[in-house]
Amino acid sequence: MRLTFGATGFEGNYALLSVKSLIDWDKIHLFNFTFVIDEFMESHLSIYIDGELIEKLKVPFPIFIYNDSLLYETFVNRSYDNETLGLNFGLCRMLGYSTEVPFKGRANLFLYFDEKLGKEELRCIYFTKGQYGYAKSGTNNLTTTNSPVMWDISELKQGKYPQRVDNQEENSTLEDLMKFSGNLSSENPRSGDNEQIDADLAKEYGKDL
Repeated sequence: MRLTFGATGFEGNYALLSVKSLIDWDKIHLFNFTFVIDEFMESHLSIYIDGELIEKLKVPFPIFIYNDSLLYETFVNRSYDNETLGLNFGLCRMLGYSTEVPFKGRANLFLYFDEKLGKEELRCIYFTKGQYGYAKSGTNNLTTTNSPVMWDISELKQGKYPQRVDNQEENSTLEDLMKFSGNLSSENPRSGDNEQIDADLAKEYGKDL
């Protein structure tokens, strides 16, 4: 499988970057994908694997993309084209910020989420192949297929994985998933979790963010 990263602007222009070297998919890797428009209105795409820059691309025009993640369709543990393709295990974090945000503010944002991810009671949605989540554009109300379950990250670190849930447990599991994903109404396009994050960031870092 070839690793590919691309960006498509709302004006229709796009850029695509692929890793040419072989990747050992039997090992756990950390992937970082970056997309930046610089002061000269050129677009830069980069792929880092385990902290090493593997591929980069510069195109001589700006690719303007929407910076609000709610404007995109969201697929979890599946590709856009094929719902049967799934990861064995993966954790993803996506951060976006304006070029006007100072470097200190960007660093604080990373530190804030690193602190949250270090909490022992942190939970995640655990997917296996064939299980996936989908949220239509305009909401982060995650709809799940084939009953993924909530699971403690501390358990995963110990090599403990959830078993298939029965029908009785499934309803409570779905309730937990909806709370976790921030079940949204059309009147409130932001979840309570997002609002709390905004409040925490403003309180702790103020104008630096």
